Amino acid sequence: MPADDPDRDPGYVDLLGRRFYKIPDYDRLAPFFMTIVGASDVWLFVSSTGGLTAGRVESDSALFPLLH
Repeated sequence: MPADDPDRDPGYVDLLGRRFYKIPDYDRLAPFFMTIVGASDVWLFVSSTGGLTAGRVESDSALFPLLH
């Protein structure tokens, strides 16, 4: 794609009546890890490579626990 291709511009797009934010070339991003916490006792860990876990209070109450 040429560098001035509008499909490569980030921004909002409407799809099926809903609004989304488009991140072009997302597959070229370096891997990253995010920790998201709330004002209560919930937490979420997510990786750009596909890992996900969430829970309440401590790891024993994870929604997607690590199984050995």
